[in-house]
Amino acid sequence: MKTFGREKYQKHLKKYYDQKSAVYSATYTGEGRYPTGFHRLQIALAMVDAIRPKPKKVLDAGCGDARMVIELQKRGISCTGFDISTGMLDTGKELLREAKLPENLIMEGDMYNIPAKKNSLDLLLSMGVLENLDRHDELFKEFRRVLNSKGRILISLENKLFSLFTFNQHTIRFLQRLFKDIKIPAKIRADVLRAIGSWLHLEDIEQVERIIEDRQIQKNHIAIPEYDRLNVDGELRKFGFATERLRFYHVHPLPPRFEKKYPELFRGFAERLETSEYDWHSTLLCNCMLVQAVKM
Repeated sequence: MKTFGREKYQKHLKKYYDQKSAVYSATYTGEGRYPTGFHRLQIALAMVDAIRPKPKKVLDAGCGDARMVIELQKRGISCTGFDISTGMLDTGKELLREAKLPENLIMEGDMYNIPAKKNSLDLLLSMGVLENLDRHDELFKEFRRVLNSKGRILISLENKLFSLFTFNQHTIRFLQRLFKDIKIPAKIRADVLRAIGSWLHLEDIEQVERIIEDRQIQKNHIAIPEYDRLNVDGELRKFGFATERLRFYHVHPLPPRFEKKYPELFRGFAERLETSEYDWHSTLLCNCMLVQAVKM
């Protein structure tokens, strides 16, 4: 497994998204893939539409192929964006041309040095980004810098508790962290995790061992903060934001390992549930959440 320092990891991400720009776009069209991007876009637009007063100046930090920028421009909202990936930006500029919007609405940029003036924004969007980055204290400091006194963020975060429902290596990793937090002795912890890995019929035994021995950390050894419905309000408050709304998305009606076995049921149920109002089931069934918070 490759490991990266921060600078190399940034280059790795840029290269990855340059190569995956077409795959990313497919998450909006559903061409051979579950349309996660489409559902996230629809939920995010509904959340933005409900904000009062209506935001006048918006920045999409990590704008990808500019779909959110385009949709907000159609609504009469001044929205620009930036991204680390030139591949994504090339696709975005093509979509902007098709929408008869100027290409210079999007540019290349860095999340840790946001290309915006101090106190200049009403709303900062960042979706599908924080899940891949560390140093969240620095990110949120930048968010606060560019937002005005009543500015808001609308961000996507991975839902840590979903790992309990995956019944794969992510479940093992979740339990490893849990057992360490409550100080289960290492020998007992390893024995229990190996047994659970066996019960789950995980084929990559070496991967289980790497998790047990803390040799495998999510996202190529970059320590990325984790969130769930239970801790997100407190964590955002530490960064100077107060949660206003939260919506889950990317529903899995069954554990992911059953998606190939029951593809029609899996996708049909999931798409119906994406448009539903959620209850406690969402904390386990949904991989991601959209969080709207206001600057304190």
